[in-house]
Amino acid sequence: MEQLSNGFVSVASQTLPSVVSIRVDVESQQPEAPQGLPFPFPFGGGRGGRGGAPEVQHGTGSGVIVRADGVIVTNNHVVEDARRIMVHLRDGRVLPARVLGTDPATDLAAIKIEATGLPVARWADSDRARVGEWVLAIGAPFGLDATVTHGVLSAKGRAGLGQTSIEDYLQTDASINPGNSGGPLINLRGEGLGINTMILGRGTGVGFAVPSRLARMVTEQLAERGSVTRGWIGLGLQDLTADLASNFNLPPASGAIVSEIDARGPSARAGLALGDVITAVDGRPVTSSNDVVQTVTGRRPNDALTLAVLRNGQA
Repeated sequence: MEQLSNGFVSVASQTLPSVVSIRVDVESQQPEAPQGLPFPFPFGGGRGGRGGAPEVQHGTGSGVIVRADGVIVTNNHVVEDARRIMVHLRDGRVLPARVLGTDPATDLAAIKIEATGLPVARWADSDRARVGEWVLAIGAPFGLDATVTHGVLSAKGRAGLGQTSIEDYLQTDASINPGNSGGPLINLRGEGLGINTMILGRGTGVGFAVPSRLARMVTEQLAERGSVTRGWIGLGLQDLTADLASNFNLPPASGAIVSEIDARGPSARAGLALGDVITAVDGRPVTSSNDVVQTVTGRRPNDALTLAVLRNGQA
C-alpha cells in the first residue's frame, strides 16, 4: 500500500504544474443550472442585476496546458459566453486568457494565455486504457485549486447520455465535482487519459471524461484554426437489437444497420445500401451504431475507411 501511495504522490507532483484553475465572468439572466448531468456550472449566484441590468455570474473550472506557449484545453461549458477569463497557474501567476475555438459537439474548448516555457501535460492513448486501472482526477472543485482525487476507470465508450452530439466517454468513480470541468483524468504514468466533463449526480461516484484520443484531435484543430472538421460518411444507423438480429440470423450486438443514406455522400458512392449491416470498421468489431459514429468522427476528412458489411447474409 505504501508503494501505491508513493505512486500517487509521484504522479500528482508530475502533473499538477500543467493543471490550471480557470475563473470566468459571464453576463446572464438565466437561473443557475440544476444539479445533474452535465456539470452544473458552479456559479456562486448573481452579482448585480439592479435595475434590470444583466447579472454578472462568477464561475470556476479547470484546464490542462497542452502547449508550452500557453494553449490550454478545457470544457466549452466552462468558457462559453464568458466576457472575462482568468487563468491561475500553479506557480502563482494569474493571467488573462482568450478563446481560440470551441467545439460544442464534444464540449471542449481551447484557450490561450500569453506565456512561454510552460509545463505541458502528456497525452495517454485512451484506446489502450484498461477498465479497473487506477486513475487520478485533478482540478479545482468548488474553486479549490489543485485538488487530487483517485479511483478506477469504471468503463469505456459510454454513450447515449444525450448531452452532446458526439459521446464516447470514459467513466470513473474518482471523485469529481463542479469546478473539475476541464481538468485531466490521468493514469499512473502521469499521462492524460481524458478531460473530466460530466457527473451523474453529486456524490454518486459516476463521472465522465472525454477520452484523450478525441480530446487531442479536437484541441489540436482548435489551436490551429479555431474550429473542428471531422469525418462524415453520409449514413443513418440503427442498433442491431435482438429482434432485428434474429431477422438477420446474427447474434445480438454484432453490428449496426444502415437505415438512411445520403445520395450525395461517400457511403452512397461506395455502394452501401439500406439494410446493410456494418459488422466492423477498420478491422474493429462493431457492437452498436455508436461504434461507427465514434470511429468516423474521430477521423479527418478524406481519410480512407474500411467497412465490413453483410448484405442478404453475405459478407
